[in-house]
Formats: sequence, C-alpha cells, structure tokens
Amino acid sequence: GNAAYVFALADREGKRGPALAVRMLIPRGVREDLGPLAIIFFLYLLQGIPSGISSALPLILQSDARSADYTLQAAFSLSCWPYSLKLLWTPVVDAVFSVRFGRRRSWLLPLQLGIGVSFWVFAGRLDGWLGRSPGQRWGALATRHEIMVWPLTMTWLLITALVATHETIVDGLSISLLSKRNVALAGTCKSLGQSCGYILAYVAFLVLESPESSNAYIRQIPVPGQGIISFAGNSGELGLVC
Repeated sequence: GNAAYVFALADREGKRGPALAVRMLIPRGVREDLGPLAIIFFLYLLQGIPSGISSALPLILQSDARSADYTLQAAFSLSCWPYSLKLLWTPVVDAVFSVRFGRRRSWLLPLQLGIGVSFWVFAGRLDGWLGRSPGQRWGALATRHEIMVWPLTMTWLLITALVATHETIVDGLSISLLSKRNVALAGTCKSLGQSCGYILAYVAFLVLESPESSNAYIRQIPVPGQGIISFAGNSGELGLVC
C-alpha cells in the first residue's frame, strides 16, 4: 500500500532512508507539532496511572479470606467522585494564576508535585492500612488489625482531586501548545495517553504484583509468596514518575 511505496522510495535515498520514510509518513502539519504532541501525550499518560491503580485497589481489597467486604469497597468508591465534581472548582483554577508563569503552567508544576508527594505518603502507609504484618508486602490482609478503609479512601480522594484538576489544566494547555490545524489531535493524545497509563498501572501491575503469575510466567526461578513488585513499592516508584 502507500506505506510500502513510501519505504521503497525512501530506500533510494541511501542512509537517509528510514528517517525520510518516517518524515514522509507523517503529514507536514503534524510534524510541526510533534514536540507539543509528545508532551501532551506524556502528561495524559501520567493521568491514566492513578485511574489504573484505582481499578486495581478493589481487587487487592478482596484478594484473600480476610479481605474487605462490599461495604468497605463501596466506601472506597467515594474516592472517584472528584472526576464528577471538578466542575465546581474548575472556574477558580481558571481564574487564579500567576501572570509570570501563565494560566496553565502556574498550576501544572504544583499539581504534579502534589500528586508525587501524595503517592509517597500513600506508599508509606499502605501496608499498615491494609493490616499486613511488618515486612510482609505480599502477605495476607488484616492480620494485625482490620483494614483501615477510611484513611485509604481519604488519601486516594485527595490524589483523585489533584489528578482531576491536572486533567483540566492539561486540556487547556493542549489548546495553547498546538497550532489550530492540530488542536483536534489533543483528543487523540488524551485517549491514547490515558489508556496507556491505565494499562500500565492496572493490567501490568496486577500481573507483576501477583506471586502466582510472576512465578509461573515471568521468573525462571520461582520465589514462593513474592511477586516482582509490591503494591506499596510500586506506588512509591510511581510517585517519582508522577
């Protein structure tokens, strides 16, 4: 098809072939905004990570016989409300900003730092809230005490509120960064970025956290009772990324 023709044509250019092929496959108008598109995609990918963890948490809460009952899981679902309620504080975020840094950048860095610090706090307290014994990152839940779902929910509510506000800022930033002809691509970046972040933090995390799947499909030498990553450890690492 067209792609085969482009690569065949590019081969005639010798060493410049691969680079030329990529340039010919990407429309000229899009090439002008590749940098901003990459930034926007990455910011949306970071937003998808908390969404993936939010979906993984209920599975962790019901992972063994001492897991949280449906009442506690319903309480944790309250942490998703900021996505629906962000309309209440979005006008304030849009109106209050530093002229020096601009309307979007005034909020972007503080929100990014807030999300990262919140993840660090979450990672440090998580095993205690789940009632696991000290040092037992893959151990049974509620062995020391009952699962403390309300501190878990309140912390995650804060993270979700920060992420929901961050989404609003990036939506506006994408319009500012992209040229008029490429503004429509912001929606594509949002869909792809958030989906990739969600898959990374949900599907990939559950596979790597599970001792059973890690030992059966990934490790050459099984380590009984341990996955490749732990929930708390993974959350701390994500705090560095976010």
